[in-house]
Amino acid sequence: MIPLSKERKTIGKVGVTILLAIQVAGVLTIAIAMPNLLKLFAPYLKRDIRNKRSYYKQKLSTLINLGLIEREIKGEKVTLKLTKRGTQTLSRIYQKKDIKRKWDGKWRIVMFDIWESSRSKRDQFRRELKNYGFLQLQRSVWIYPHDCQEYIMLLRTDMRFGKNIRYIVSSEVDGEQELLKRFGMKNNI
Repeated sequence: MIPLSKERKTIGKVGVTILLAIQVAGVLTIAIAMPNLLKLFAPYLKRDIRNKRSYYKQKLSTLINLGLIEREIKGEKVTLKLTKRGTQTLSRIYQKKDIKRKWDGKWRIVMFDIWESSRSKRDQFRRELKNYGFLQLQRSVWIYPHDCQEYIMLLRTDMRFGKNIRYIVSSEVDGEQELLKRFGMKNNI
């Protein structure tokens, strides 16, 4: 197994974003999702990269060669799935990232208003937040102590919820000491 720091460096920001996109979607079919995925990766691609599709394919090949993604080809459709190792790697990257960071004293709050007709997607969104490490404050209000805007924007885009999901950064929350305990942190500003 590759050491975590080297693994993170090999995967890079675009690679982590690809892994997150596949994790959120469960299974990703490139023929359908590719144009939208490229828009998600745009902020991470250097301006001087002329052929972004080529860069995306190269990064995808790296993830497949590392055994993080499984590719299945059926006709013209290419399906991507996260392997067990890919899921573990993604989990380790985010756990390690959050553990070694000092809390910046700001809370990340996610609020959503998703209609009843999209109940299954709403429930999936809740599961994603819980799996990421969020705590539920109220029925559709969740809180997290570290920056996760990139992840929330990815969920918002992938699940097509648009402005029904709000991301708020707050320096003060009622019951902060209890929240710090629940996150297993002492007031380590």
